[in-house]
Amino acid sequence: MRTLGLVALGVALVTLVATHVPGMAENPDALSRVIQGVLQGVMTGIGFIGAGVVLRDPDRGRIKGLTTAASIWMTGALAVTCALASWLLVAVALGLTLFLLIVVRPLDRWLERDRDAR
Repeated sequence: MRTLGLVALGVALVTLVATHVPGMAENPDALSRVIQGVLQGVMTGIGFIGAGVVLRDPDRGRIKGLTTAASIWMTGALAVTCALASWLLVAVALGLTLFLLIVVRPLDRWLERDRDAR
């Protein structure tokens, strides 16, 4: 929770700082370029953080940590969306994220058990 909170806070802060440069709002082309740069840089950087939690077990042929990595990436995406005040998108994305992480988890575990039984 602390890691996801720090990721969200950092991403939102970087996005807000980049978009609140004096005079930026009066120049839509510059604002657009800044937002594009923030999106590319932040989301790529978060991808590297997520890569650090992915582990491969060659003996069992399994990869662990992908959901954690995806959660970190999604936290960054939600933070950018919050910083840009796109509240409808935040609500829909957060709802879908929680659905996938909470509701779909039992189905995922059931499918995994079924696969292990084969």
